[in-house]
Amino acid sequence: MAARYGEVVIVSGDGIFTQKVADLASRGLRVTVIAHPDGLAARLRLAAQHTTYLPHRHQPQCGDAA
Repeated sequence: MAARYGEVVIVSGDGIFTQKVADLASRGLRVTVIAHPDGLAARLRLAAQHTTYLPHRHQPQCGDAA
């Protein structure tokens, strides 16, 4: 994969991807993780070279217009 691509982007904060991210990075690929700040596993954030945070989603409150 490193021969074909220079970067991998993962849009998830799930820690299940941590080992794969670490493996890809060890092969020389730049790995970027895109996730919500409150939904990003700490170990995944540490494994990735770059992290981009998505904006917080607005959670409707009681009384908000639909």
